[in-house]
Amino acid sequence: MKFNKLSVLIGVALLPSWSAVADTIEQTLIFTPDNCDPGWYCQYKSNPSEQGGLDTSQLSSYKMAFKSLPQVPGVNVGESVWSNGAFVIAGGNAAGQEVQQWPEFSADVTFDGAPSGGGDGGTEGGTDVLPTENAVIHHVTFPYDDAQTTIDVFNLNTPYATDVVISNLIAGTLYSYLVEKKYPEVHFNKEYLVGSILSQLLQEAGLSDSRINPDYSAEAEKQAIHEPGYASQLLAVGQGGPYQINDYSKRLPDASTPGSLGLINYDALYQGLGYTIDDQDSSAQSERVGPDSLDDMYFGPIAATYFQFNDINRLEVLAGQSWYQSQEAWNTCFNTALKDEGFTSDPNALRLTDFLINVIYNAGDYSPVFQSYLDVCVSAYGDGTNFDFTSELPYLNDYDLDPQGYQEVISDNNQYTEGDSTYFRYPRQVSFYADQLFGKDLSASGLNMTNTQILTVADLEPVFVKVFAQLSYKTQQEQLPKLIDEGTAELAFQQAIENAGVTLDTSYSLSVESQRNALFDFLYQAFVQLESSTADLGAVSGEITGDDNGNGGTTPPVDGEEWNPSTEYSVECTVVTYKGQEYQNQWWTKGDEPNPAEGDTYNTVWRFPSAASNDCP
Repeated sequence: MKFNKLSVLIGVALLPSWSAVADTIEQTLIFTPDNCDPGWYCQYKSNPSEQGGLDTSQLSSYKMAFKSLPQVPGVNVGESVWSNGAFVIAGGNAAGQEVQQWPEFSADVTFDGAPSGGGDGGTEGGTDVLPTENAVIHHVTFPYDDAQTTIDVFNLNTPYATDVVISNLIAGTLYSYLVEKKYPEVHFNKEYLVGSILSQLLQEAGLSDSRINPDYSAEAEKQAIHEPGYASQLLAVGQGGPYQINDYSKRLPDASTPGSLGLINYDALYQGLGYTIDDQDSSAQSERVGPDSLDDMYFGPIAATYFQFNDINRLEVLAGQSWYQSQEAWNTCFNTALKDEGFTSDPNALRLTDFLINVIYNAGDYSPVFQSYLDVCVSAYGDGTNFDFTSELPYLNDYDLDPQGYQEVISDNNQYTEGDSTYFRYPRQVSFYADQLFGKDLSASGLNMTNTQILTVADLEPVFVKVFAQLSYKTQQEQLPKLIDEGTAELAFQQAIENAGVTLDTSYSLSVESQRNALFDFLYQAFVQLESSTADLGAVSGEITGDDNGNGGTTPPVDGEEWNPSTEYSVECTVVTYKGQEYQNQWWTKGDEPNPAEGDTYNTVWRFPSAASNDCP
């Protein structure tokens, strides 16, 4: 769930009441009180799920326990963690600075009044009349209705919006191109794979008028997607930019198993990300704020594309390990069912590829939610001769089912928490936004929207050049990747025009299926031409090859074993025992001693299984 800026009234027993502005609410409320002293960094946050979650049907009062960030004069404390009053400075640009800590406290929180912003024709929180054309309604729940308090609006057909749409369509089409090239036998619905990149941006960060970059310039070669204050939040330590690719700085699934890759291992991203493979593998980048390029209009979508593409590699690597809990299901689905033309002839079965990848991204590769979607695939495929196209597949993308009804259809597991409904909702939301972009009729699902986005080849060319001028390639193995020259990108685009038999005046309507496909085909031509003068767009460097015997990685420890400082905990959410207390690791670690004082805190690797901060399923 996500709200934009809201007036928040905080009533605290031990401190005076004050009003504040909450920038985002998505499971967690983060706010900066208005009595923060100038020059200090002051923020509080609370997890409303501890109080049963926010009621998305109304804005009302909640009792919350707040934890604070330290106040440090004159610096942005990116290296600090949320705390209940403990001293938590970790160094970096805050090293040696005086620290003051606000205490942990409980408060009555009232969301008082309508969300701000929205602009002309826009609405945030359902307070204005929604547009009925040339917009994408996002941050919705299902079944959809116009009165939802979470609704945001992305207004189309402005110069800013058109560039955003084009850059995300180029990135989404590259996503499809990379998948098709590396996994040629796997079948998927191309338009939903293409549309998922813009949809991810809409769901994770939003593009309402109050959030977008107010200084957009059509001539600028680089520019932010969002306004500066919001962009800085999205790039904070531990965040992953507007697409929320929070593990962008890590090898996935881990740092030791052969085949594991991070974004910086892709030559195309090396120069744009601006750090090194060593920075990734030493975890140095994970302690830094995110690169500005993640919120760049032309580079950010491409980074999200490679992250999604790398998620398939992550699962392929895991599925090669006998201990991976979803090994059999993934291999049956991805490497058998989705390669079967008979099975994927069903349009719902064809959607499993984009659904699975979006669930991996949102819920993770160990989550029971991801396992549920795999089970849908495996169950429908059966023994490979008697497909079941009627039990679960028809409901895969059903917009009319409420969260409980949808979970009951998709999963036979009744042990899910309230938070799991977000993971079940996410892939449907991504589809809902793509359907709007592509002008689908959603009136049967409660949305009255007519979109007629038309793009010309002349519109595409400058954005294509700006995108690929930020990507890089290697000509020799021992060299570092270098940036693609603008002239090279322009030439590739011109060659694609010639080969496709189009002109700069040729137009593509996104609401017409044949023209959408023609647009994707044209961009495929441009990618081929670019690769012919640079290198494979999927090329990687710095791969882990294993030891001299061709082996690599370690067998993960068994849950419940005593913590050992020399053991590599490469599998997240492994349970260890230390001094009589159980902990789970949130990411790869070795040598980090579990600390009972940090078992309930955020940004620590070892957390109590029962802690609200524990991200494990």
